[in-house]
Formats: sequence, C-alpha cells, structure tokens
Amino acid sequence: QSAAILQLRARTAGGFAAAAAEGALWRDRSLVKLWGHRSTLHLMAREDVALLLAVRRLAIGGYHAWYA
Repeated sequence: QSAAILQLRARTAGGFAAAAAEGALWRDRSLVKLWGHRSTLHLMAREDVALLLAVRRLAIGGYHAWYA
C-alpha cells in the first residue's frame, strides 16, 4: 500500500479502508495526489486544490528559487 493510504488509516477514527482511498483517488477522483508544501507528496480533497495552487502562485518566485 502507498504511504498516503497508510497515513489516512493512522489519522482517521476507526481506520480507513484502502479500497475507499483507491476509489476516491481513481474512481471518484475526490482525492488528488500532488506535490504540496515542503515538496512532499500529499493527498488533498479535490475542492481544496484550486486554493492551494492560487496561494502557491502568489509566492511562485520564492517557490522556484528554493529548487535552484
């Protein structure tokens, strides 16, 4: 299993079924995997991605400079 699914399972009350995460990622597309803050892989709700990208765009110069 992916580390993202294991993290969801560890952080949710009663656990989180791997099949539910796979369905949310690949069938429902309600979860999105992306390189988020601190250049780490994150799972995010689809409706939150636009906000994250808008905030990242505000600091794009500093964001790209970090990789240089």
